Amino acid sequence: MLQEGEAEEIGTLKVNRYLLDEGVVAVKPSEVAGLIEEGFTLLDVRIDWSHGEWHLEKSTHIPLSRKIEGSSPIKAARKAGFALFAEFPPVERNYPTWLQEVQAKYTQDSKLIIACDQGGLLSEDRQKVVYSSSLEALFLLKKAGFRHVYLLQ
Repeated sequence: MLQEGEAEEIGTLKVNRYLLDEGVVAVKPSEVAGLIEEGFTLLDVRIDWSHGEWHLEKSTHIPLSRKIEGSSPIKAARKAGFALFAEFPPVERNYPTWLQEVQAKYTQDSKLIIACDQGGLLSEDRQKVVYSSSLEALFLLKKAGFRHVYLLQ
């Protein structure tokens, strides 16, 4: 199982290469309705407040990130950093819990389309790679043995 932050430590280009080697399919928004008719589920990995702004009726929401809770010195420092430099509330990745939630709801043979705010872009051209939460989620799912996961661009 992946540990907290492992996808980030591996790096954008290595995650991109792994997903390309695994044959992950990227789909356009216009293709989603047809895939849902074929039995796919749209898995929305966006943070709670982003999902609350808009979401597709037939999607499932399991956020990859969560609001930083608690008051340990490290968490307090992270919250302060967000307060100074970010335009959104402090968040952290939720890898172990997220993967457990997905595995509790879906099997490795489930057909999933992974969506986030950015979409992400897999590419053989290093300059065109766009990293996103959905790419991280795909990486985690492929590492966990999920076979039918697509990326919503």
